[in-house]
Amino acid sequence: MLGERRRMFSRRGLLRVLMGSTALAAAGPLLQACAGSAPAAPTPQVITKEVERVVTQVVERTVDRVVEKPVDRVVEKVITATAAPQVKAPIKLTISTDWNVGIRRKTMEFWAAEFKKEHPNVTVEVWHIGSGGMTQANYDPTIQTMLLTGTGPTVITEMWWRPKEVYANWDSYLKGKNFKKEDYWWSEYAHEVDGSIYSIPFGAYFSGASVNLDLFEKAGAKLPPKDWGFDELIKLARQLKTTDVWGYERTTGPYGGWADRLASEGAEFYNRQTLKSAIQVGRDGGDPVKMFADWWGLVWKEGIAPKPAETAALLQVARSAGATGGLASSLVWVSGKIAMSWFPFNQAGVVKELVGGRFRYQALWPPKSPYSGRRGYYTNFSYISVNKDVGARGHEAEAFDLGYFWIDDKMGKFQAENIPVVPPHRKWWNSPEFLKAAPGMESFSEMAAEALKTGLDSSKYLSGTGSSPLGFEWYQAVAKKIEDRALIGGEDPVATFAAAVAEGDKVLAKKI
Repeated sequence: MLGERRRMFSRRGLLRVLMGSTALAAAGPLLQACAGSAPAAPTPQVITKEVERVVTQVVERTVDRVVEKPVDRVVEKVITATAAPQVKAPIKLTISTDWNVGIRRKTMEFWAAEFKKEHPNVTVEVWHIGSGGMTQANYDPTIQTMLLTGTGPTVITEMWWRPKEVYANWDSYLKGKNFKKEDYWWSEYAHEVDGSIYSIPFGAYFSGASVNLDLFEKAGAKLPPKDWGFDELIKLARQLKTTDVWGYERTTGPYGGWADRLASEGAEFYNRQTLKSAIQVGRDGGDPVKMFADWWGLVWKEGIAPKPAETAALLQVARSAGATGGLASSLVWVSGKIAMSWFPFNQAGVVKELVGGRFRYQALWPPKSPYSGRRGYYTNFSYISVNKDVGARGHEAEAFDLGYFWIDDKMGKFQAENIPVVPPHRKWWNSPEFLKAAPGMESFSEMAAEALKTGLDSSKYLSGTGSSPLGFEWYQAVAKKIEDRALIGGEDPVATFAAAVAEGDKVLAKKI
C-alpha cells in the first residue's frame, strides 16, 4: 500500500499536500486556544518554496515523514564559502625631522612605532637630518633639494616652502576628519594658501617667564604676580643677584628676547605692503626703541644679567646635560645659577630633561611693558606637510594618515605628558597630563589665547603665505645688527637699532 501511495504522488500532488500543511499550520494557534489546557499537537512545519525544492530531490526517502508525520522543527544550515582575507602590500613611508636627541628623538620613534601598530603593512622610517635646534640653517636646504629632485620624504616636519609646488593639499582629507582650525594653534600665514590647507600644526610656540624656586626661597623673595611689569623685574633681579647668582638671564636671541620686546610694543618686522622695516614703529602707546634699550640695559647698564663672555661656564652645564644646537647657546638658565629667565613653553619637556631635578622651578606670566602696558609674545608656527609626490607613489591615503597621526589622540597624549613640543590641539592644554608635565603649566592655556591675539606672528614675515621672498634674508640682516653689535657687543642700542632698520630696508629693496 505504501508503494502504491508513493507512485501516486506527482509534483502537483505534493504541492497540494504542502499547501494543506501550510493551512493547518496557520490554524494551529486557534485550535490550541479552543482546546483549553489540553496538550497541543505538534504544528506541521511551513515549508517554503526553497524547502520544496530540497524535498522534491529526496522525495523517495523523505516524503512519508513530510506528509504523514508533523515535524517539530526544521533547521536549514547554509554554509557560505568565504574568500581568504586579502593581505595589504607592504608600504614604506618616511618622515623628515631635525629632532635628533633626547625626548624629541624619542617622540619621533614613538610616532613611527605607534603608527605601525595600527597599520601593520606600513614601515615608517624617520630621517634625522641636521643637529637639532637650528632648523632653517641646516635642515631646510637638505629637504628642499630632495623635494625638487623627487626623492623627498613622505611627511615633512617643520618646514614651509613652496607649498603649492611640493606639498599635497589637505582639504579633502580633513573634511572626513571633522577638522576645525579653531581647535588648534593656528595661523593662516603658516598653514594656508588661498584659503586651502597645505600643512597642519606641529605644536604651539611662544615664551613665558621662569623662576628658580630654590634661589627665590634662599633670598626670601616673593614670586612675581600675574600683572608684574618690567620695572618690577629689574627691582626683583637686583634683590636676587649675589656674587655667584645672576638675577636674570637676558637672552640675545629673538625667542623670549628682543622679538618679544617688539611684540609688546605692537611693532611689526616690516610692512608687507610698502616693504619697509617697521620694527621701530610702535602701536597704542608702544615704544619699541625704548623697550629695546631697556632690554639691552639689563646687561650693559643694570648689570643684573651676565655678559656674553660670562655665560661660557653657565652654558657648559647645559651642554653637559645633553643640549645641542641652539639649545646649547640659549639655555643658560639650566645652570641653576640664574634666578629668573624666559621660558620656552614649546620646549618645556626639554627644559625638564636638562634640569634633571637639580633645582625646583616654575613657569610664569611674562612681564608687561612700561610703555604699552602689554606683554610681548613672539609667536611661531610649525608644520606637518605631505609630499605632493605621494599620489604618484601610490600611497596617498597612508601618507595623509601618517601626517594626521601627529595631531590625533595617541600622539596628543604623549606630547601632553612629555612636552617635546606643546600639543597643537587646544584640548590638551588643560588636561591632567599636560598640567603635571612641568611646574606652572596651569597658566599656559590663558597665556596662549593672549599670545594668539596680540603676538608677533613670525610666519607672517619670514616664510609664510604672503611674506616677502626676502623675509628670511631681512631677518638675518636685522638680527646681525641687533644681536651681534648691541646685545652681544654692547654697542649703543639706539644707534644699532637704527642701523638694523636701514639694513633691513636695503634687503627688502632688492629686485628678485
